[in-house]
Amino acid sequence: MAYSAEFKKEILEQMKNGKTIKAISDETGISKPTLYNWKKEQEKSETKKINISNKKENSSKTYKKVMIDIDYEKAYSLYKRREYQEAIKYFTITKEKDNEYLERSIFFIGKCYLGLRKTKEAEKEFRKYIEIDKDKNPHAHLELGKLYSNQGQVEKAKGKFEKYIEIDKDKSPHAHLELGKLYSNQGQVEKAKEEFEKYIEIDKDKKPHAHLELGKLYANQRKAGKAKGEFEKYIEIDKDKSPHAHLELGKLYANQGQVEKAKGEFEKYIEIDKDKSPHAHLELGKLYSNQGQAEKAKEEFEKCIEIENDKKPHAHLELGKLYANQGQVEKATKEFEKCIEIDKDKNPHAHLELGKLYANQGQVEKAKGEFEKYIEIDKDKSPHAHLELGKLYSNQGQAEKAKEEFEKCIEIDKQNEYAKLELEKLKAKQIENRKWQFEIGDIFKDNSSHKKDINSEIAIKIRTGNLEIEDIEKVKKQYNLLLVAMYQKLGQKNTALKTLENIIEIDPEKVKLLNKIKESIQSKKTKIYPYEIWKRLLDWKINSKDIEQEMKKQRKVSNMEEVPRESKITTTAEKTFQKEIKKETEKDNTEDKVNLNKKIKKENKIKVMGNEKNSTNKNNTKNEKNSANKNNTKNEKKKKDSKERLYDLLSNKIKEIVMDIRKEYYCKMQVIDEKQNKYIKKYDKLESVLNCSKDNKRAYMELMLILINEGYKEKVKQEFPEEYNFVSKIINDYTSKKINNKEAKNEIEEYSI
Repeated sequence: MAYSAEFKKEILEQMKNGKTIKAISDETGISKPTLYNWKKEQEKSETKKINISNKKENSSKTYKKVMIDIDYEKAYSLYKRREYQEAIKYFTITKEKDNEYLERSIFFIGKCYLGLRKTKEAEKEFRKYIEIDKDKNPHAHLELGKLYSNQGQVEKAKGKFEKYIEIDKDKSPHAHLELGKLYSNQGQVEKAKEEFEKYIEIDKDKKPHAHLELGKLYANQRKAGKAKGEFEKYIEIDKDKSPHAHLELGKLYANQGQVEKAKGEFEKYIEIDKDKSPHAHLELGKLYSNQGQAEKAKEEFEKCIEIENDKKPHAHLELGKLYANQGQVEKATKEFEKCIEIDKDKNPHAHLELGKLYANQGQVEKAKGEFEKYIEIDKDKSPHAHLELGKLYSNQGQAEKAKEEFEKCIEIDKQNEYAKLELEKLKAKQIENRKWQFEIGDIFKDNSSHKKDINSEIAIKIRTGNLEIEDIEKVKKQYNLLLVAMYQKLGQKNTALKTLENIIEIDPEKVKLLNKIKESIQSKKTKIYPYEIWKRLLDWKINSKDIEQEMKKQRKVSNMEEVPRESKITTTAEKTFQKEIKKETEKDNTEDKVNLNKKIKKENKIKVMGNEKNSTNKNNTKNEKNSANKNNTKNEKKKKDSKERLYDLLSNKIKEIVMDIRKEYYCKMQVIDEKQNKYIKKYDKLESVLNCSKDNKRAYMELMLILINEGYKEKVKQEFPEEYNFVSKIINDYTSKKINNKEAKNEIEEYSI
């Protein structure tokens, strides 16, 4: 573009009066090199009018000043373009040539080293700046604070930010923003909030940065409404010059399951950012991955790698997760290892994912190693590895170690619902194990009628969760089938499958069962150990005679003296025993029926033959027999009535339910916690109800209430329709507040009488 001579003259006059080329360039829009050329031309024309010696002297000074300006401007331009190595070169030139640019050049050399991740060199330059500047300007303190913060040197970082505030006297808010981030990372939410609000107070909403950080803080606290408000405030102030709030809003919507809104925010980020940074592609990839759109997710992660020139690990981590979910183990492992290689163990996430991968493959030691590596790097800032280690120990039957890890997880993150759930599962598993021990009792003791063999010993260890890797050695050479059962329980799926291949001879009837076992090992969904199938395959047996004997012993003891609480219920298999007794009873009843029929036939024959005898004898005999039978029947009935309890008259279905409830109460009252007394009372009440006389109507009513309360409403309705209708009416009247507790009890008493 051509400029008039008068315009050039006016501009050159401004330069003479001390106005800088940068300021003129900013005002007029004329490029700096053009202005430098005009200045050179003017200097050339002026040299013709003055003395040759003066001309040389003046021109050399001017040229030197201009060249220094050019070098500094070029260095700053390179710094802005993130060409840090070249920028350092030109800043070094200006630093050495002119004291005017000395401090500024040193400061920006430090910033360039930060950009190159050369923290030691950066720290050295900032310290040099502070030494020369003598705390006139606080900028180097701010940069050193950021540097220490990134290195995890919290106290040092805090000291530098506070030094900045001391020198600056709250003229600018930058240190408050950085202090807020520092507190936020330390989990000191209230302090962080104070610092961000102080930033807003000083800045008066000229810049939006504190709103972004406050939004993140609220999002981490699961205060979605407040977080959204802060992100929207950022966008309002920023007017979409930078895309950061759109990214955070997208994450917020994604966590709430608002997929389309999240997608819209990520796409808005990309539109503003023009693919300078990969963050939105990474988040979009995660979104598609969670929606099961694997190909779209893969495209986004690969786009992320392309933008970053494969210098950052995040996309590799997410790609690894994607492949792991698809069952592509080798590809997943490569991506996680690539992530670790790039990241150089600054972040532990890839170790966590590798650990999960190994755990799913049954490679327990490798998985454990990765989780422990995560903890070593993370220094217990987050609980994830403790949660996974807990699951690993739980699956291995190491309940105490599992409990320790879950409790550590909750200690780090008190709101962690997953760890609480796992602890509950562990508790339930321990109760289930107690049930099993309660069922099998002492039948495998060496002094019992049969000694336990290795097969049965392993069966007990599998069922009670006490199986250990050392047990493998006991059976390695003898029992391939038993080995498979053990490897499956220990989570070593690949080894289990390999061992299955070694099983050549097997009963043809058991082939189908073995195939089912194979399917359960290969299945990704199967988590419950197929104990019943193994029981049939390996003929694991419980001796019902021993159970019966143990129960008889317990009954004798309870008749002789008051039994401690643990002895009130037998330590053997009530449920199994009931099934065995039921079979034996049915068998006895069948035999009784056959005998009765034979007896009737025999009596009929006697009657026919007895017609030849005289009628008097016949009548006498008949009367004597009837009176004797009546007396016997009455005596038997009295005996029977005195022995029969409420429990004895219950149907087999109700008996099974009652036994289940009884065992549940027993097992739960063994756990020492706040609910222990509650289950002791429940157990005692059930025991007293079951031992009541069969004619005790009140006991019947109490049993109905217990069964309804434990969720067997439909069974009660089927078995006891009359009582159920009465009880349900009482319950409805009580819940609708038509009657109070006392009135409800009175009505039950009246009905029972």
